[in-house]
Amino acid sequence: MAIYKMTVELSEFDIDIIDRIAAHTGYDRSNALHLALSFCDKGLSYNKQGYYTTVLYENGYARGCTDTVSPRAVAQTFNSRSPDAQSVTVNMLRSTQTLQYLQNIKSSMSIQSDAVAIGFALEYAMATINRLQTANNGKAAKIFFTKTNNPRERGYTLVKHPFDISLGNKWRRAARKTAQGIKRLIPFKPKPKEYPALPAPEPKTPEAPAPAALNGAQTEPDAVSILKPVKLKKSGSGFDL
Repeated sequence: MAIYKMTVELSEFDIDIIDRIAAHTGYDRSNALHLALSFCDKGLSYNKQGYYTTVLYENGYARGCTDTVSPRAVAQTFNSRSPDAQSVTVNMLRSTQTLQYLQNIKSSMSIQSDAVAIGFALEYAMATINRLQTANNGKAAKIFFTKTNNPRERGYTLVKHPFDISLGNKWRRAARKTAQGIKRLIPFKPKPKEYPALPAPEPKTPEAPAPAALNGAQTEPDAVSILKPVKLKKSGSGFDL
């Protein structure tokens, strides 16, 4: 897999979300960003097939779903960012897979800017994490792609995804943080060159038959093209991601 260097002007909002994703997953900043791009690409791909992105949770013997993560609502959140936001120059490594994620997101949302695509992907990922954290106090909460937002209808569940809140993920998150802490405690040990670890591509799942729609169920609007570049105030700061 080829690796390229990339420089992009992100918003201080983007950096805050990257840090929040890193704290939630135990990943470093670079892997947190790549994970968000991968997840957004997957969510938009399912959306094209008529599936919503939601969170499936259990409460005792009952199962439920949170509100869906709508691309339109995420776009509106992105467009509502403060115009006084500071810019941050970020130097990052971009693999060919990362480029594909960006191209897919830009194509789905009819946008041209890499920075806007990254900002949208981060907002999309954060909206999903927020639902995971609030669903039944984070117990047995999993990402769920559904056509009706009905927990008893068929859909696709992401298993062991780093965003999920489960006992297994808590152990894996703790292990990642411990490993990173050990690296920081041995500053003089030569460090091999590292590249962002991207999630392994999953085999494409054949689309399931559409379940019967619930009474009053609404269809998601087509992918919106209302994302707009946000003018940022130059801060002059930057870092390697």
